[in-house]
Amino acid sequence: MGHRHMKLLAVGLNPVLQKTLIFEQLQAGCINRAESRLATVGGKSIHFAIAGNTLAPASTTVAYFRGGETGEYIQQIIDGYQLPHIAVEIPGKTRVCTTLLCRATGQMTELIEPSPEIPPTPCAEMRRRVLEALGQFDGIGLCGTWPPGVEPEFYAEIAANKGKATLLLDSCHMVEQTLLTGQVDILKVNADEITTLCDTADVFAAAAACRERYNVEHVAVTDGPGRAFLWSGSRHWVFELPELDGLLNPIGAGDTVAAVMLAKYLAGMTIDEAFAHGLAAASASCKHLLGAKFTAAELGEMRPAITVAAS
Repeated sequence: MGHRHMKLLAVGLNPVLQKTLIFEQLQAGCINRAESRLATVGGKSIHFAIAGNTLAPASTTVAYFRGGETGEYIQQIIDGYQLPHIAVEIPGKTRVCTTLLCRATGQMTELIEPSPEIPPTPCAEMRRRVLEALGQFDGIGLCGTWPPGVEPEFYAEIAANKGKATLLLDSCHMVEQTLLTGQVDILKVNADEITTLCDTADVFAAAAACRERYNVEHVAVTDGPGRAFLWSGSRHWVFELPELDGLLNPIGAGDTVAAVMLAKYLAGMTIDEAFAHGLAAASASCKHLLGAKFTAAELGEMRPAITVAAS
């Protein structure tokens, strides 16, 4: 432990050009003039990679499709972050996500453009490059949904060929084929996602069903600023998060949890402490305008504020 940093791969094929408009008070049905604007990169896998590389520079590679002027702009930002990447060009334009932040209420509204369809040739190229690279990584994060043209088999094939890597799945849409491989080590989703995945309104019942049905060793569930839960072996933990002062932007918080949790677990932490560190980093990131941004000092300051109860 500590002799080398674990190498992670974040696979998420739906990146976005993230435009954020900040309003003093946002009112539906009215003309609203933003007081400031921010343009950056987004998407679950890219936020995962930003968080992972905050812990250890150049440790986390992100795989994604890019296209058009928006794709070029995203690549410039990724180069600025110095994120290792596997990028495949597509003929369409990378989508734009516009986020509206209201300072008065702290509420966030997201307007997400549809993703361009991915033709067979770029799909095949991404599949080839990712599968060839898998042996380089200690951990793999499968993040979010995929654009039209990519089939559910894509994630399932990665899972089936993960080798000795620890696999974290942060997605609930059309992932049963991936879960049925029996190769998902950590399922990290939010409360709405796990109840949708298991078709039950009870989070505890949904987690139990996932563990039994898919042989998932660890199930971690977040619920925004609410309590988080973790199941592993015969044990169960409840995590109480602190109320945040100065909350600016929750975008990328869930992806931060996933990246930090996986990295810390691979570095030797127990799964519950790794999850607590992920939650601490995510809480810290909410106090930044840029998604998935935090510092090691902020993580260290936030961790004692998270209480953990085991049963």
